[in-house]
Amino acid sequence: MLKSYVSICGVRTRDQAQGLRKLFAQQHYTTHIGALGFVTSTDSLTGRRFPQFLTLPELLPLLEKSPSENIIHHCSSKAENIAQEVEQILSYGEIYEKGLCRAVQLNNGLVAVETLKRIKERYEDLHIVLSIDKEAMSNPKLIAEINDRKHYLTYFLIDPSYGTGTPFDVQQCAEIFQQLVDNFPHLIGGFAGGLNSDTVTGVAQEIQKNNIQSFSLCVDSGVRGTNGCDLEKAATYLHKVTTALKVT
Repeated sequence: MLKSYVSICGVRTRDQAQGLRKLFAQQHYTTHIGALGFVTSTDSLTGRRFPQFLTLPELLPLLEKSPSENIIHHCSSKAENIAQEVEQILSYGEIYEKGLCRAVQLNNGLVAVETLKRIKERYEDLHIVLSIDKEAMSNPKLIAEINDRKHYLTYFLIDPSYGTGTPFDVQQCAEIFQQLVDNFPHLIGGFAGGLNSDTVTGVAQEIQKNNIQSFSLCVDSGVRGTNGCDLEKAATYLHKVTTALKVT
């Protein structure tokens, strides 16, 4: 997974997972890859059921090898437990060892360096996506903070909405994106927040006006249905993304 990606997050059922893999295959990406996002949390790892988070028994049947990547989006209630919880997820059903999941997005802001180090020492081939939230974006020492973490990261995702679907300030986010890729050219960056089939074309064009041609996009609420991803919304959204990014 070393290209920018187009990710649809919030997958909850096997039909949704299979449907999205078919939709991604129809896009015939060359510059990007398709990615399915599966959301977990501290509470869901205990087996409690939530409308937005997956338990591990719910997660496992949704994962399969395909040209599209599987990304687990995890949020921990306690920062000190992140590494342990990532290990709990990746060891369940041996999903890491079997190659069913080799990417995890950490939704806890600027995760501690020692936590990232511990994860990468345990899972050497894991691609870590660091979510740059609103707090991290306003950190005047953001470049220094990422510099301390650069050896453990593959991707960063600028998401000031923190999963709420709130539209982001394209100019502000583009400036931060450019600073990060200028300083850390090995990292692959992306954007999330307020994306849907009505907004994604305009947002992508505004990003491109900042001379940013290669970037990832992640959507969740913009294609959400009553129980996870709405495949019809996803199909319309992907058509718009494919056209806007010229990814074929």
